[in-house]
Amino acid sequence: MYGAETVQLKRGLLNKALRNVAIEEGIKIELGKKLMAITQTEQSATAIFDDATTATADFIIGCDGIHSATRKAIFPNAPNIAYTGLLSTGGFTKLDNVADLYGSIRMTFGEKSFFAYAVSNLGEIWWFNNISHAKEPARNELNTIDMSQLKNTLLELHKNDPKPIADIIKSADAIELYPIYDIPFLANWHKGRVCLIGDAAHATAPHIGQGASLALEDTIVLAQCIRDLATVETAFEKFQSVRQARVQKIVREARKVGDSKTVPSKFQQFFRDLLLPFLVKYEAKKMDWVYSYKVN
Repeated sequence: MYGAETVQLKRGLLNKALRNVAIEEGIKIELGKKLMAITQTEQSATAIFDDATTATADFIIGCDGIHSATRKAIFPNAPNIAYTGLLSTGGFTKLDNVADLYGSIRMTFGEKSFFAYAVSNLGEIWWFNNISHAKEPARNELNTIDMSQLKNTLLELHKNDPKPIADIIKSADAIELYPIYDIPFLANWHKGRVCLIGDAAHATAPHIGQGASLALEDTIVLAQCIRDLATVETAFEKFQSVRQARVQKIVREARKVGDSKTVPSKFQQFFRDLLLPFLVKYEAKKMDWVYSYKVN
């Protein structure tokens, strides 16, 4: 529909490929560093790490995710990330007799919870589930839930939903569990010679699949701004002015889609299931602004 085939791959493989290209280009990668603070002069920015080492450059780009240490360093009073009212579980598994599903993605608005899975052309199943959970869990609360307890919870949520959902859950050797957050609005993405991009600036819930896409768009636009404008500061200002309206709209849209995954009443379920087949084509067209976007 949008000029390119869908490609299913694990993010770790993409990260590995990008890392290899960076190394081939002579870019030094250092691991095991924890950012503690950033200092700036009129000509440079310096990152200070927990091992007492530092790194100084013309500018710093903070692409360190929703829990960004860069954001905390330059904007210590920035708004906190926002819990969206959903937990997500997921993992990888294999099942027999799924050859007819190779290369497909299935999504189910279940009776009590949302479930989706994709089957790779090698027969591996990649799946996730969204659980409505109004109260934000405490920082370590989810770590206390053991695998059997989590499996039983998921099986109970999906006991009346179509096959092979229950089989996928039963076959899982490991299940990830985490709360879903976003950043509803961050007024400034840059300060002096430091700029935030991707989830560090505008984290979005994953429900329309745009987190990594927005980050990749950011890199292209930011590179163009740095190339074309006279100073780093004006480049950062232009970057935010070009990107902010689009990303904020996507953050709001993703939150709206996530809200549709909360547990509906029987009445709401009936009309959702009745109308959904008719709305799919309309909704797909309505999302052209998201998926057909091209960076100028």
